Amino acid sequence: MGGRWAASPRQVQSNRAPPSRQTPRPRPARAPRLVPGASRASKPAASTDGDRHVANDLADLEGIGPRKAEMLKNIGVDSIKELRHRNPANVKKMIEERHGRVVGLSGDECRTWIEEAKTRQA
Repeated sequence: MGGRWAASPRQVQSNRAPPSRQTPRPRPARAPRLVPGASRASKPAASTDGDRHVANDLADLEGIGPRKAEMLKNIGVDSIKELRHRNPANVKKMIEERHGRVVGLSGDECRTWIEEAKTRQA
Protein backbone atom coordinates (compact mmCIF):
# COMPACT_ATOMS: atom_id res chain seq x y z
CA MET A 1 0.00 0.00 0.00
CA GLY A 2 2.18 2.72 -1.08
CA GLY A 3 1.18 5.95 -2.50
CA ARG A 4 -0.13 9.26 -1.55
CA TRP A 5 -2.34 9.93 1.36
CA ALA A 6 -5.02 12.48 0.54
CA ALA A 7 -8.05 13.31 2.59
CA SER A 8 -11.35 13.86 0.93
CA PRO A 9 -13.38 16.94 1.86
CA ARG A 10 -15.65 14.73 3.96
CA GLN A 11 -12.74 13.52 6.06
CA VAL A 12 -11.38 17.00 6.85
CA GLN A 13 -12.92 18.55 9.92
CA SER A 14 -13.14 22.29 10.26
CA ASN A 15 -12.93 24.34 13.43
CA ARG A 16 -15.35 26.87 11.99
CA ALA A 17 -19.02 26.90 12.89
CA PRO A 18 -21.50 26.11 10.15
CA PRO A 19 -22.31 29.18 8.02
CA SER A 20 -25.78 29.59 9.50
CA ARG A 21 -24.35 29.98 13.02
CA GLN A 22 -21.59 32.44 12.24
CA THR A 23 -22.13 35.95 13.47
CA PRO A 24 -21.26 38.77 11.09
CA ARG A 25 -18.27 40.88 11.99
CA PRO A 26 -18.94 44.57 12.51
CA ARG A 27 -17.36 46.72 9.84
CA PRO A 28 -15.36 49.75 10.92
CA ALA A 29 -16.87 53.10 10.02
CA ARG A 30 -15.26 54.86 7.10
CA ALA A 31 -14.01 58.38 7.46
CA PRO A 32 -15.54 60.88 5.03
CA ARG A 33 -13.45 61.58 1.96
CA LEU A 34 -11.97 65.00 1.63
CA VAL A 35 -11.61 66.93 -1.57
CA PRO A 36 -7.93 67.36 -2.40
CA GLY A 37 -6.69 70.63 -1.00
CA ALA A 38 -9.57 71.02 1.48
CA SER A 39 -9.17 70.82 5.22
CA ARG A 40 -11.64 69.55 7.79
CA ALA A 41 -11.46 72.71 9.87
CA SER A 42 -12.45 75.08 7.09
CA LYS A 43 -15.99 76.41 7.06
CA PRO A 44 -17.53 78.24 4.14
CA ALA A 45 -17.65 81.95 4.89
CA ALA A 46 -20.19 84.48 3.77
CA SER A 47 -19.30 86.11 0.49
CA THR A 48 -18.15 89.72 0.69
CA ASP A 49 -18.83 90.72 -2.91
CA GLY A 50 -22.35 92.01 -2.22
CA ASP A 51 -24.29 89.10 -3.73
CA ARG A 52 -26.30 88.75 -0.48
CA HIS A 53 -25.03 85.21 0.05
CA VAL A 54 -25.27 84.10 3.70
CA ALA A 55 -23.52 81.10 5.22
CA ASN A 56 -26.18 78.75 6.58
CA ASP A 57 -24.29 76.78 9.20
CA LEU A 58 -26.22 77.16 12.46
CA ALA A 59 -23.13 76.20 14.46
CA ASP A 60 -21.50 79.48 13.32
CA LEU A 61 -23.88 81.42 15.57
CA GLU A 62 -22.82 82.34 19.11
CA GLY A 63 -24.02 79.76 21.64
CA ILE A 64 -25.02 77.09 19.11
CA GLY A 65 -22.78 74.06 19.04
CA PRO A 66 -23.24 70.82 17.09
CA ARG A 67 -25.71 69.43 19.63
CA LYS A 68 -28.03 72.44 19.62
CA ALA A 69 -27.71 72.80 15.85
CA GLU A 70 -28.94 69.20 15.52
CA MET A 71 -31.87 69.95 17.86
CA LEU A 72 -32.81 72.96 15.74
CA LYS A 73 -32.65 70.86 12.57
CA ASN A 74 -34.95 68.28 14.18
CA ILE A 75 -37.64 70.94 14.66
CA GLY A 76 -37.33 72.20 11.09
CA VAL A 77 -34.85 75.05 11.55
CA ASP A 78 -32.06 74.00 9.19
CA SER A 79 -30.50 77.32 8.26
CA ILE A 80 -29.69 80.76 9.61
CA LYS A 81 -32.22 82.19 7.18
CA GLU A 82 -34.94 79.96 8.63
CA LEU A 83 -33.98 80.87 12.21
CA ARG A 84 -34.43 84.60 11.45
CA HIS A 85 -38.17 84.11 10.97
CA ARG A 86 -38.83 82.19 14.18
CA ASN A 87 -40.33 83.28 17.50
CA PRO A 88 -37.95 82.63 20.46
CA ALA A 89 -40.71 81.29 22.74
CA ASN A 90 -41.92 78.88 20.04
CA VAL A 91 -38.38 77.68 19.29
CA LYS A 92 -37.82 76.87 22.98
CA LYS A 93 -41.23 75.19 23.26
CA MET A 94 -40.69 73.04 20.15
CA ILE A 95 -37.22 71.93 21.28
CA GLU A 96 -38.54 70.93 24.71
CA GLU A 97 -41.51 69.07 23.20
CA ARG A 98 -39.19 67.11 20.96
CA HIS A 99 -36.18 66.57 23.26
CA GLY A 100 -37.49 67.12 26.78
CA ARG A 101 -36.00 69.64 29.18
CA VAL A 102 -32.64 70.84 27.88
CA VAL A 103 -30.18 72.10 30.48
CA GLY A 104 -29.11 75.66 29.75
CA LEU A 105 -31.84 76.38 27.20
CA SER A 106 -33.84 79.53 27.89
CA GLY A 107 -36.05 81.93 26.01
CA ASP A 108 -33.30 84.55 26.28
CA GLU A 109 -30.81 82.19 24.66
CA CYS A 110 -33.21 81.49 21.78
CA ARG A 111 -33.79 85.25 21.42
CA THR A 112 -30.01 85.79 21.22
CA TRP A 113 -29.70 83.18 18.45
CA ILE A 114 -32.48 84.81 16.44
CA GLU A 115 -31.06 88.34 16.89
CA GLU A 116 -27.63 87.19 15.75
CA ALA A 117 -29.18 85.41 12.76
CA LYS A 118 -30.91 88.68 11.80
CA THR A 119 -27.59 90.59 11.95
CA ARG A 120 -26.14 88.17 9.39
CA GLN A 121 -28.81 89.09 6.89
CA ALA A 122 -26.20 90.46 4.50
